[in-house]
Amino acid sequence: RVVTGVIIFLVLAAGLILYFTPWIQTAYGTGMVDSLDPKDRTQPINALVDGQVKQWHVREGQQVKAGDPIVTLIDIDAQRLEKLQSQLSAANLKNQANETAVRNAENNLARQKSLEAQGLVSRKEVEQAEIKVQELRAKAAASVSEINEASIALKEIILDIEASRGRYAPELIQPLSILGKAQTATQDFMQAVETFDRAIHLTRINFGLFDANQVALVYLQADAYMAMGDFRNAQQREEYAFQVLSNGTTRKKLLAGMLRLGDFYLETYNFLAARTIFRQGYDVLQNNGFSESDSAIPFLKGTASSYRMERFPPLYSQDRRIEELGRKPENTRTLDYSNEYLTINNFPAGERALQKIVKIRQSALSFRNENPDPEVVQNDQALVNLALLDLGDWHLLFSSQKKAQTLYEEIHRQQAEFPAELKIDLDNPHLLYFPAPQNLKPPPVQDRLDPETGSITLE
Repeated sequence: RVVTGVIIFLVLAAGLILYFTPWIQTAYGTGMVDSLDPKDRTQPINALVDGQVKQWHVREGQQVKAGDPIVTLIDIDAQRLEKLQSQLSAANLKNQANETAVRNAENNLARQKSLEAQGLVSRKEVEQAEIKVQELRAKAAASVSEINEASIALKEIILDIEASRGRYAPELIQPLSILGKAQTATQDFMQAVETFDRAIHLTRINFGLFDANQVALVYLQADAYMAMGDFRNAQQREEYAFQVLSNGTTRKKLLAGMLRLGDFYLETYNFLAARTIFRQGYDVLQNNGFSESDSAIPFLKGTASSYRMERFPPLYSQDRRIEELGRKPENTRTLDYSNEYLTINNFPAGERALQKIVKIRQSALSFRNENPDPEVVQNDQALVNLALLDLGDWHLLFSSQKKAQTLYEEIHRQQAEFPAELKIDLDNPHLLYFPAPQNLKPPPVQDRLDPETGSITLE
């Protein structure tokens, strides 16, 4: 008992001593508490490009897994549009090359199948051609996907600009223009027309109804209409662009617009309107002392082409020509070419235009220089030869074989010492005029021969 009492006394005494003894359980300082497991620590988030936060998709402390969106950023790269435009241009060129390759491969496959049916090639060769077609189609689809990805990025940019600056902000014009080009590249022509139309509308609102900045957009819209085969709306757009240029721009831009409109009229078989434009453009140059300059050559050549089209129409059948021209309107809203009817059948005027081109080419500075550079002289003489060739072809078409022969011989003599890249091929025949024939109809059933299988080789 005595021992037990002593032990209890000592325990109580020790507890009292410890209770009244000062005891420091915390220490003050600076530092960071972190988890021992790196996976449980705070993880830094990095983006490939700088930007502004558009939207957070998580809250602080929320658990996420791989692939979950954290935040949406707005790219603030000032050159983003230029990069997208370059990306689209490269993808478009790749897409055009792929489409051409696909068409060639499909034609080759059809030929291989025809030869297989005749027993001239093996089945393996046909299968190889089929594999090639599939490979090229996959490449074409990939290039279209690149264009579509860039289009999505452009649409996001447009939405961001609309949210921050409004639906009529002038900053929308450039991304809309690039988006329209992307839609044209993927053959979504109607959507491209609408996109260009909005860009034109914004240009007119922000800079004026006849601001020249809209002309490039109008031309893109006209190209989309042409791609759809809508010649009437394409002509309306081409003429509107020319009207804008006529209301106030530099002489250089006005002449470029006249050339484009004249070429459009030739492309749509409207030779009279084309002749009006080309003659007016030449008159502008003549009034300003540039009728003998290189700038006059496209207008002179366009004038000659209008006469050539008048005499040698591209469509042989009169019924078909009327049908085709019916789809391509000949009424222009900005031109008065009533006096041009006096030039009908005035084919010597076309010949004189080509002769003026030869004269301009022959007056090149290198021919008058006392110590000319031989390479420059050759290049200038090659241009003279091309002008002589056009004039020689004209004489041949209009049954002046002797004049044509003289010019062809002169070209042959002049280019005897030329490098291959500057020479005109005079050895192989070149078709000058072959109008599209009328649509052939099969004979009545009773007059038809029995069908046969065979092949034809063209050499």
